[in-house]
Amino acid sequence: MPLWVFYAVLGAAVNTVANFVDKLVLERHVKDYRGLVIFSAIVGFVVGTIIWASTGFQLLSLTNSLIALAVGVLSIIATAIYFKALQDTSTSTVILIFQFIPFLVLAMAAVFLKESLTLQSILGFLLILFPAIAISWEGGSIKDFKVNKSLVLVLIVDVLWAVASILMKYVTETQTFSSLISYESWGWGLGGLILVILFPTIRQAFATNVRKVSKLGLTIIVINEFIYVMSKLLGFLAISLGPVYLVSVLGSTQVFFAVIFGLVLGLIAPKIFKEDNTKQGLIKKAVCSVLIFAGVVLVS
Repeated sequence: MPLWVFYAVLGAAVNTVANFVDKLVLERHVKDYRGLVIFSAIVGFVVGTIIWASTGFQLLSLTNSLIALAVGVLSIIATAIYFKALQDTSTSTVILIFQFIPFLVLAMAAVFLKESLTLQSILGFLLILFPAIAISWEGGSIKDFKVNKSLVLVLIVDVLWAVASILMKYVTETQTFSSLISYESWGWGLGGLILVILFPTIRQAFATNVRKVSKLGLTIIVINEFIYVMSKLLGFLAISLGPVYLVSVLGSTQVFFAVIFGLVLGLIAPKIFKEDNTKQGLIKKAVCSVLIFAGVVLVS
């Protein structure tokens, strides 16, 4: 098996772990998502500084610095919305809806980078769309149809992260990934500062939670930030060794890890990980995962 395949699949698994740890933190340690996003911004800034120092204090040009910082700001805003969706629904559902990102990146690349958007890509989008709606369906019949609001929230997150990916494309060809991670992480810190200044409710939520969070909770948040960075590094290693589109496809194996992890963790800690592990629920998630993965293959 090529090494890049191993890195791509491992990166997807590690990223899934980070998603489920986020859920743990929201349920047990920082129960207000508005407070957690500032914790993430602070930890992200610190992690970025550590990476910057460990890689020789690399400096970027002004243009590349601003782009990488902008990506970080967009990412922390997306993370705030992601935490809200994660607080309201199951982790596996959120991960399944994340799979819109490859199509959104492709669509934006077609508009801004003049890349082609084929019929195959559109078919792939439909294969992602319908299972995502099905997995977030509320109500038992067409008459009672109501889409879970988390679908809308995660779609907003998908758009923000897709924009961030397009922006990052402009600088990844001329800069090392480690330096970009540092500046992007500083952007997380900058974005957190902007949120604190502009939104009093976020400022108040952080002030309240910073007094209540335990040392264990802080430790888990810090460790999880390193887990998330590790997943990004594994993805970069895979891209550096193998075809980008195939790495993207293998990255979407996250949908299968989400179902497996959701099953196991839902059985171990059902009060924390509120997954639908009924027979009908598991079949639904399994079928939707297969269809979504097929859609990502077509899009990629």
